[in-house]
Amino acid sequence: MKEKIFSHLRRLSTIALGSGLYALLNWVPLAGPAAAGFAVGYLSKGRLKAAFVDGVVSGALGFVLIAATLYHFGAFTGSSIVHVAVLAWLLLMWNLTGILVMGAGAAVGNITYDTGRMISSFLSPFAQKQAPEERKFAAEYGICPQCGTGNISENAICETCGLTLFHESK
Repeated sequence: MKEKIFSHLRRLSTIALGSGLYALLNWVPLAGPAAAGFAVGYLSKGRLKAAFVDGVVSGALGFVLIAATLYHFGAFTGSSIVHVAVLAWLLLMWNLTGILVMGAGAAVGNITYDTGRMISSFLSPFAQKQAPEERKFAAEYGICPQCGTGNISENAICETCGLTLFHESK
């Protein structure tokens, strides 16, 4: 239960961070939302679909933040209805594209996270913990006191030199 709550809090904080990044970087055409989405996808550490959804939700919340900021500073007041309509249309189209680019960037960020995790597991096999089966398998071997050969504990004699092996009872 505690892990599930932590997972939800991490996801919500990632979305909040992504919406702030979107609001700041949205003014850079395509590259801004893609970079913000990449950060959200990399931090989400979830499935690809969840990362895309987190990116889109972050972008949508970032758009609301941008619209509220523009409204607060009077971008939609004191102008003709045509001016407000054109501004709203441009803002909507710009942000719909940005939201989709942010979702795609989140998917790429998530793939990058998964790929990095796979590469690190290939490059550092000793850093991984041994599985219980491997420990059990390793414990089933005994070393011959005469020649040093590893023998399966079920063997009565050494495979290399033929010495009779004495096994400790468990």
